[in-house]
Amino acid sequence: MNFTEHCDCTNCPFHNADDFRPVGTRGPLDAPVVIVGQTPGEEEINRGQPFVGPAGQCLDAALERAGWNTAQVPVLYANAMCCRPPEGHTFTKKLIERCGAQLQEAISAHPRKLIICVGNEAWSAVMGVNPTGIEKGAGLVKVSPFGCPVLWTHHPAKALYSPQVMPHFIAHLAKGLHIVRDGGNTDPAAGATKKLIRTLDGLRGLVEYCKRRGHAGELMS
Repeated sequence: MNFTEHCDCTNCPFHNADDFRPVGTRGPLDAPVVIVGQTPGEEEINRGQPFVGPAGQCLDAALERAGWNTAQVPVLYANAMCCRPPEGHTFTKKLIERCGAQLQEAISAHPRKLIICVGNEAWSAVMGVNPTGIEKGAGLVKVSPFGCPVLWTHHPAKALYSPQVMPHFIAHLAKGLHIVRDGGNTDPAAGATKKLIRTLDGLRGLVEYCKRRGHAGELMS
């Protein structure tokens, strides 16, 4: 089952349009990471999957350069809106809210470690707010309504056509990978503390083992 299979589009003003073709999700529905974009492009509409056009290829390349391995950390790709509004229509908060409710249902269906919002509309759909502007918020991490961290960054289309944005885009994705590897923790200091605790716990276990084996004195030499 994908996003479109449980998406109620009957209240959408574009539902009866001749070229109405909603696009579903791509990737495992129970993936620990969800990447949310704005709206499907021409290639996505033709193929019925999100992030398969030029912007999607840019995203894949940036993820790889940031150290992601989607075979090890599966990703569910989705959009704030499952169709592309006809030319001349703008993305209003009301339109985003209509599709956003369906998107939130899909996200909440499984536990997530991280949500990455690429662009303003994605952030608005996930967080239920109007973003102040991606230039000010890029790289921002907050706690999402789903209990996991949410990372706000540029849309890959912007990184594709504005080369100066690409290094920042890759850095934000690398930041997201760090959060996933650290179990959803957004505080590097807290993450270091957790690693220290695990190390101390390991040392305590080693001491107890050596005591039982009669080698405790060797640890002190």
